[in-house]
Amino acid sequence: MRWVSRGAAPSRRSWLRRTGILGGLWRLLKGLTLLLLFLGVTTFALLAFAAGGVGPLLDGSGGVVDDDRSAGVPTPTGEFTPVPTTTPVASDAAASAETGRVDNPWDRRRVVVAVGHNAIPSRNVTRAVRRAIVYWEHHAAFASYPFDFVLRPDASDPDVVVDYNVSVACDGRDEASGCAPLLEAGDTPPDPVTVEIEADLGNGLRSDTVITAHEFGHVLGLDHCDDPTWLMAQGCPNVTDRPDATEREFPFRNTTVTVYVDYANVTAENRSATTRHVRAAMRFYARGGNGTVPENLTFRRVEEPYAADVLLVWKPGGTGGNTIAWSFVGDDVDGDGRSERYTHATGVIDTVPVSHRGYFVGWLLGEILTPDDLPPEFAGTVDDVPWADDRNPAVRPLERRAVG
Repeated sequence: MRWVSRGAAPSRRSWLRRTGILGGLWRLLKGLTLLLLFLGVTTFALLAFAAGGVGPLLDGSGGVVDDDRSAGVPTPTGEFTPVPTTTPVASDAAASAETGRVDNPWDRRRVVVAVGHNAIPSRNVTRAVRRAIVYWEHHAAFASYPFDFVLRPDASDPDVVVDYNVSVACDGRDEASGCAPLLEAGDTPPDPVTVEIEADLGNGLRSDTVITAHEFGHVLGLDHCDDPTWLMAQGCPNVTDRPDATEREFPFRNTTVTVYVDYANVTAENRSATTRHVRAAMRFYARGGNGTVPENLTFRRVEEPYAADVLLVWKPGGTGGNTIAWSFVGDDVDGDGRSERYTHATGVIDTVPVSHRGYFVGWLLGEILTPDDLPPEFAGTVDDVPWADDRNPAVRPLERRAVG
């Protein structure tokens, strides 16, 4: 690297460089400056790398992101008042400073968790277990004892094993989606503790994460009427009535919604145009959906159906009826038969003409994301909504606003 100065007039730096002793001092000073600059940049880069990068992946302004990174777990909002988060490792270290033991069922700090049987091998259910563990690490103050779960999916001698089975044996309760033993600090745990989760094809990653986190709550000593109620209260007789998903500003717990679009029934020649229509519909809602959804709504497109909060499927062949259908999976904490929050939604669309597909995707997303406040752009029939036909020059301004 060399310094370059611009300008015709001699500078003090150029004068110093012509002298003997002073020139040597100048070169020494310049070298030290470059060394300090290099060390500073290197230190900053190492710190940024250790922290996992600089800045968030999403800026919260709403948009469509082609990304399949789904680490972490959605933080529940609006369901309970968060308590100060404890640090299990630090508290365990303090508790075992002299004895080396911890006041939990295993009498030790680290508890190894494995993933056992998986009834649907194509699904990476280890992610649901990891997210459940991360949730409890951030809400450890609710637990009955200190813990440090260490996920080792293939551990040969684990303390806890999570099994995903087609059916679960939960004290004869056929309707159960999972079960686990209720442990207290002084209990002698089974070896290993088995957490059973029903492998339901209708569930997505978020659904399995919630079910797994609920069952880990039992392992941590929490019953159905304990806090956090949004997660644990299924089956508690004392839960007050809660707003249904259709009564909330947004039916999902998190405004970053993962989406998978199944194009298997879309012909190769129509794939590009169909993709463009899907993106236009998502961007319409990512920019507020004409005031019907939160402004910070973001869609993240994923590469497998299991990872999606919303699964969109094009119907094979089409019936010619210009129809859509949708279904939901969600949390029913108050037991009234209606979900308070959605954890997964599936939408099916007839294989309609390509020029109408943006309309039908927008209509379907409206029924899923804002069922009681459908945007006026999708409230009429397909023939009444000019946005449905991108060949109509009169609607291009609206399309540009939706697509950007």
